[in-house]
Amino acid sequence: MELLILHTGVLVRDSKDARGETLAFDREAWTAFLSRIMR
Repeated sequence: MELLILHTGVLVRDSKDARGETLAFDREAWTAFLSRIMR
């Protein structure tokens, strides 16, 4: 997994899938995602 952390959000992609999509999370969505998985 590769993460590109920006001031406005985060881009995530599977580093082993050359044709895979990149997921874009705005700052609020990324924070909500992290808080959900950290429970």
